[in-house]
Amino acid sequence: MINEAFTLGNRDFRLPGLGSYMSVAVSKGDVPAMINAIIAMIVLIVFLDQLLWRPLIIWSQKLRMEETTAAAAITSKSWFFQLLQNAYCIALVQRVFVCFNQWRQNRRAKAHSTNEWTLSQGNFGRMMSRVCLCILLVLLSITAFSVVQILIQVSLQEWLYLCKLLLLTLSRVIICVAISLLMMLPLGLAIGLSEKWFRILEPIIQVGASFPATLLFPIVILVFHQLGISLGIGSIFLMLLGTQWYILFNVMAGARAMPSDLREAAASFRFNRIQRFLYLYIPTIFPYLITGILTASGGSWNASIVAEYVTFKKQILTTPGIGSAISIAAQNSNYPLLAASILVLVVVVVIINYQVWLRLYHYSEKRFALNV
Repeated sequence: MINEAFTLGNRDFRLPGLGSYMSVAVSKGDVPAMINAIIAMIVLIVFLDQLLWRPLIIWSQKLRMEETTAAAAITSKSWFFQLLQNAYCIALVQRVFVCFNQWRQNRRAKAHSTNEWTLSQGNFGRMMSRVCLCILLVLLSITAFSVVQILIQVSLQEWLYLCKLLLLTLSRVIICVAISLLMMLPLGLAIGLSEKWFRILEPIIQVGASFPATLLFPIVILVFHQLGISLGIGSIFLMLLGTQWYILFNVMAGARAMPSDLREAAASFRFNRIQRFLYLYIPTIFPYLITGILTASGGSWNASIVAEYVTFKKQILTTPGIGSAISIAAQNSNYPLLAASILVLVVVVVIINYQVWLRLYHYSEKRFALNV
């Protein structure tokens, strides 16, 4: 909805697609058109899941490495994957790739046999790399100079106001990530550790996670309007729609990747549920959990731009935050305030990434690595 129907001041950048269709439906308040767009998106997601993602998931199971015989059995099935395995055209494509690979290796061997040609090729590659680097540096210098010229137009009061808005959005991001963690950590462990529930719920979760949360925003806003919930509180739930899946999928992936010999050892020592949770599950999935929280926080920052500034039936609903500041500045063609808002957001996110997430990654590598 954002990429296909982007508005910057009086300029409307609109592309044909399902997102722009939904954007027009939202602006007109056409609920049947919104429902049609949602149904079309679900059909598209199911189509891709059956023809692309599920065959890839099943094929990737053969890359599991276990030292015990209690490895998880492959319970997922795919009619398209079985069709590909039995198709003659796939074998033909494989032979074509093998012939092409042999031809390329023979050509490379002949090329390396001539030292002068290889030397000239290396010199040409280094020269092109330097030229591209110089062009990139020139473009970056011009862009930086232009941005500085825009930013000097922002007053000190506006900078302080943007920092205040940033703190409001940061509090929403923290609340959103905390709620997602409390809900999805036990749910992801329960699904990932159970073959039965994983087989039943994994296709449903795949469809739900692939569905763009922004398509549901108008319906949720309509529900908030009926219940009398303000956007200040409702924006947290809107951000939650696009955040929770990151933690759920990473926790499920960590639980599925848990070595079966560790689970057998915990059963042999008769660990209870609390001991397994504290001494087995959390240490094993900790790197996956950090990745999930990191991507969830990034999804929350992205969703804040849409959740704090919502247009429904030609009515604009806003709540104070850095996301609404960016949207309002773009809507009013206030380029200095837009550049300043983006700069403040980028600086804070980069600082958090380096001071929090990077340190947690290093800690997980030293403390909970299973390959040491």
